[in-house]
Amino acid sequence: EDYFRDNFLPGKTEFSLNERFQLGQVSRAEFLRRIMDALDGAVSEDRIVREFAGILAGVDEAVVAIVAALKSRCRLACLTNTHAIHWEYILREYGWMRLFDVQASSHLLGLAKPDRAAYLALARQLDAPPGACLFIDDREVNVTGAGDAGFHAIRFTGAAPLRAALGRHGFVV
Repeated sequence: EDYFRDNFLPGKTEFSLNERFQLGQVSRAEFLRRIMDALDGAVSEDRIVREFAGILAGVDEAVVAIVAALKSRCRLACLTNTHAIHWEYILREYGWMRLFDVQASSHLLGLAKPDRAAYLALARQLDAPPGACLFIDDREVNVTGAGDAGFHAIRFTGAAPLRAALGRHGFVV
């Protein structure tokens, strides 16, 4: 729990090693060293990196198609709570990330969802006021955080409900 908890909550001030890694407060090298030390060196750095990369879920092609359809209609941004190991993998393996005009990660921003400041930083990167932004996320706490920051927000529950919700916001995809 002290190492791997991943639950950014509003007002939280104490973070696990993983959360601090996601906030950019712990370097990749320090994170890996701490994990290897906790395992008494029984697992190599390469294996830890492979295992962390393997945690990432597969790609939902229906969602990628929605993102691709939106690309010609508006500027797109990705805001993710993640760390350097996942970020390197995502940028290397997921070609669809190039659909996003802005690619923002918590470890680079030093801010994580649902912190209001993370959404405002994203709006600045988009050069758009929060009220002109539509945020989509699968976690209710992040959707609420975006709304509190002035964004329009949709909770993602699947490709079909997303298409319907986007239609209600004027995006037919």
